[in-house]
Formats: sequence, C-alpha cells, structure tokens
Amino acid sequence: MTYGWAILVVIIVGVVLWQMGIFNPSGGTAPGSKGFGSVRPNDWACSAATDDVSVRWVNGAGEKITVTESSGGCTYEGVATDATFNASTNAVMTCVYTDDAGCADAAAGDRFESTVTLAWVPAAGGIAHTESGQVWKAAEA
Repeated sequence: MTYGWAILVVIIVGVVLWQMGIFNPSGGTAPGSKGFGSVRPNDWACSAATDDVSVRWVNGAGEKITVTESSGGCTYEGVATDATFNASTNAVMTCVYTDDAGCADAAAGDRFESTVTLAWVPAAGGIAHTESGQVWKAAEA
C-alpha cells in the first residue's frame, strides 16, 4: 500500500514538471497560447526586423460578432478596417500589433512571448467580451 502511494506521488510530480515545460528539449520555442475564449488566435508570428506581432484570430463564438477594439490594426478578408467590423462564424481576421514589447528584443529564432487583446460583442447585441492572453513562438527574420 505504501509503495502505491509513493508511485502515485512520483507520477503527479512528473506530470506537474512536464506541464511546466521542464522536459521541453526545444528550449521553449514550441508555439503555444493561453488565456483565450471563443475568439482565439490560430497562428501568430513575431517579425524580428520590425518588432511587430501578427496574429490571425478565428471567430469560434458560433455567431456573427462585431470587433470593437484591438490593440493592433486589423484586416478582415483582405480589407483594411477602422476600429469596428463584422466577422461571421469561423471567419479569420489578422491583426498586427506594432512595436510589441514582447517581440522588441527577439532575434530570429529566439523565443518571444506577447500579450494580445481583442474586444468584441455579438453582432445581434449582447454582452461585450475581451479576449486577452499570451502567445509565444520562435521569432522570424
């Protein structure tokens, strides 16, 4: 019985260390994100030459939404927009966060981590939402 508890503790500690990234041999450059809800990033990149972070957002809210604010300039279906535009279900929007602090000192191949934000409301009306979280990946040239 005592051996069983000891093995269980070792397994739990191993899982916690793995989730913290201790066993990641790539040096932490594997892409990842955290902190987002139904409208979430599906791809992102840091340009080491311009210090800009580009994020492709996907509308997973299940309804048409109106993007009300972004800390970056956004385009929707290839058309530049002002602050407000509609995005249908599963639409892809691209936002560029210029002079991003998380990308500023990254050289090509270095790991960057950036906080990105996108505010939206359901197009038919409803509660306002803000998607905010971190994205990380290796910076590109």
